[in-house]
Amino acid sequence: MIQAEAQTAIPPPPPGFGSFTQPDAAAMRADLDALAGQAGRLLGTSVQRIEAPGGPRRASLRLILGDGRRVIATRRPDRAERLREALVLGILDGADGHVPRLLAFGGGVLIQEDCGGARLSDALAATKSIMRETIAADAVASLAAIRRIATATGIAQELPFIGMASDWLADFSLGPVRLAERLGIAAPRYDVPGLAQSLIAGPQVFTKWDARPGNAALSDDDPVMWFDWGMVGRRGGFEDVAALISDEFWPLDAAMSLRIVAEELPDTDSGPLATYAMLHACSRLRKILRQAATGGWETNDRTLRHYDLIGVARPMSAALARRARDYALTDAGTEALGPFFDRVARRVEDEDAD
Repeated sequence: MIQAEAQTAIPPPPPGFGSFTQPDAAAMRADLDALAGQAGRLLGTSVQRIEAPGGPRRASLRLILGDGRRVIATRRPDRAERLREALVLGILDGADGHVPRLLAFGGGVLIQEDCGGARLSDALAATKSIMRETIAADAVASLAAIRRIATATGIAQELPFIGMASDWLADFSLGPVRLAERLGIAAPRYDVPGLAQSLIAGPQVFTKWDARPGNAALSDDDPVMWFDWGMVGRRGGFEDVAALISDEFWPLDAAMSLRIVAEELPDTDSGPLATYAMLHACSRLRKILRQAATGGWETNDRTLRHYDLIGVARPMSAALARRARDYALTDAGTEALGPFFDRVARRVEDEDAD
């Protein structure tokens, strides 16, 4: 029987919070034993221990092998996502240290290199000033490097279009309205169809599509490595960095974030970038508010970062709302939304605020 454990250096959230729903112990044990058996057959070695650094319900678990190696085993319920991730990891072949190497794939289990090191969200929070800016720039530069390598392989043409359906664009562009509904405040007035139109892009660029700080790590020799490739596809090219700089765990302000993107990805169109970042921030804030409504607000944001949970901490959520405001203010078509995001920030900080 395999030894299974969760990482406990940082206390986990209460049961029922985020991914920390309590599974049936016997069913979990049988499931982990089955995983260990399949991984052992794929790798030709035994599995001594299984760790669940992100919680027992996550698709990816860390395996400690009999020969001392540490690897990540991923089991996605969606077959298409499993195949896309295996395809991308196999073709990119590490992408000069920015993507984990594919070690084995079979029976619904994908074994990949363990990135090691701290999550990008942890690393950004643990540093200040120049070092934080350097890590942030390295994160954007790593996405640029992955894109260059992917472009050279031609893999984008084998991937599906993402974020291009008219109904998805319409709903995404309604982000501020949906956020207002969630908070119970007056919805802002703006050109929703025009906003959706501004985000239509030729779907030719390799796009990770979930480039959050929690999906990257600083490897042992420092390069930023990106994992969780199940949603990869192709779109306009600004979406990954926009998602990165509009995540609640991204600590840099809007001006610094846009400057870093301009330096590391100079071909990125700043207009759609800022608009997408603003709308993505709305999406993150809605998720945060939904989680807070059921599980309450968390005071220890270190726990949230370590387990890559939704950032239900008031200070970082208010900061995200103000960053969304600053992204809105960069474009004449969205600058009228500035006061709305100020109001959102006040409500997040204090539910009784106007």
